[in-house]
Amino acid sequence: MGFFDFLKKFQSREETRKEPEKIVFSEINNWLDARANSVFNELNQKLNNFKEQINQEKQNLNEKIKILQEAQIKNPNIPERAKQIMEGNRKIYVNKINSFLSQINFPENSNQIPEFFLVFNNSINELDKNIVKNHHVMEEFFLEKASVIPQGIKKIDYSVKKAKETIEESKINYINKIKAGITNTNNRIREKEKLNEETNFLNNNIKKQIDEIKDNEKNLTELENSEENKNFLNLINEKELLEKEISYAKGKILHSFSEIESAFKKYVKLNQEDKIANSYLTSPLASLIEDKELEIEKIIEKIISLIIENKIELKDKKRDKILNELGRLDNSYFISFLSKYDTLNENINKKNSEIEKLKISEEIASLKNKLQQERINLEKNKIKIEKIEKEISSLNLEFAKSIKNLEAEIKNVFEEEVKIL
Repeated sequence: MGFFDFLKKFQSREETRKEPEKIVFSEINNWLDARANSVFNELNQKLNNFKEQINQEKQNLNEKIKILQEAQIKNPNIPERAKQIMEGNRKIYVNKINSFLSQINFPENSNQIPEFFLVFNNSINELDKNIVKNHHVMEEFFLEKASVIPQGIKKIDYSVKKAKETIEESKINYINKIKAGITNTNNRIREKEKLNEETNFLNNNIKKQIDEIKDNEKNLTELENSEENKNFLNLINEKELLEKEISYAKGKILHSFSEIESAFKKYVKLNQEDKIANSYLTSPLASLIEDKELEIEKIIEKIISLIIENKIELKDKKRDKILNELGRLDNSYFISFLSKYDTLNENINKKNSEIEKLKISEEIASLKNKLQQERINLEKNKIKIEKIEKEISSLNLEFAKSIKNLEAEIKNVFEEEVKIL
């Protein structure tokens, strides 16, 4: 053979090689049913034959049971007690076999056949254990008629086993396995479709959320740059300056009272009945604000006099320092502080009143809270989509694997190569 002849032969084999049949997955069940019909028809014919055979064997066994049931003892000299024993065992024997036969009904529905085999196997095992003694008694009295009973049962057992073997050797189990694989793959497809629907729903929500966030960010910028907000921020700044100023003034007063505290304590100890002095010792600022008559001036004068008279004893350096500070705390000092304090408080209250009238801060705070919640919800939806996409990816891998398995199983059962699309 020349080289070109070899090539022609090789090409001829390549040309005759059948291309795999392409099947859309949604049509795979119809394709399988068309191929499986012949298998099912052939199997059903065989099972019908077995069913007829089993029914015939049941009928034969019923006739043999009837013969045994009507059989008479040939030996008239058998004791009455033996006859009673025989009759009792025969009744039990016949009843048990009849009960067994009544359960042997080969199913019309193929889905019930596996259950039938299981029930039959349990029934025959149970019968075998329960009639041993009765059967021996029957053989003692009616050997020929009794011995054919087990043979009839064995024939039924054999037929049932052959029917089971026929099913097991047929392609039906493999076809059912393929159908189960198709059902499982369909379930995966439906699951994927639901996940895709959920993804589309979430993507639409995300698009809306992004648009809402952009709109609200724009609104927030406009509010923050508005004249009303600028006015609000100026008022807040002015109020803070006033509060710093009043805080500074309070600090000066409290510092002065702390400088004279040691002398003040000794004065209060000498004048425990002086409620105003006691009040100043514990809360100097609050007491000064409440002291409309400025009784503090008299107390300070008394403290100065007691120090000079050495009735309030202080060390020299401390004495001079305290006297110097007491000298500063005169009527003009207190009036100046109280006037400034009242003015500052009044201005702060005015600022508060103006601030309360402006609702811009509440609008901005509300919009910021809304934006924060929208961003949180957006992130939650993104996380959900990531999770769903992983599930879809996993389902895609499972689907591809299932398709490959189905193609391989179809080739194994029908000896045909297919490509499922």
